[in-house]
Amino acid sequence: MARLTKYAFIFKGPGYEDPGRSIQMNSTAFEATIVAVSSIASACNAAQNLVDEGFEVIELCGGFDDTGLEIINKAIDHTIPVGLVGFDDTAKNKLFDFLNR
Repeated sequence: MARLTKYAFIFKGPGYEDPGRSIQMNSTAFEATIVAVSSIASACNAAQNLVDEGFEVIELCGGFDDTGLEIINKAIDHTIPVGLVGFDDTAKNKLFDFLNR
């Protein structure tokens, strides 16, 4: 059975410049990269770079929606799995309460 060895997480926040800032957290058996971007276009560029570097899966932060997910999937031609992190209803309500203060 294959084992995941290269994982990436992309989050979106204001002020990050293209191609995005990244940090790597590697062990002898696993490589994880977190990339910060400020737009869907930057996320597409980052995702393509990650695919080119051999990453096997990408997760997107909750700041992306289904439309952003599909745009990114198209940008990488659906070559690797891309997931969208979500919140349950209780966590969503807490987040919306915080953002609406």
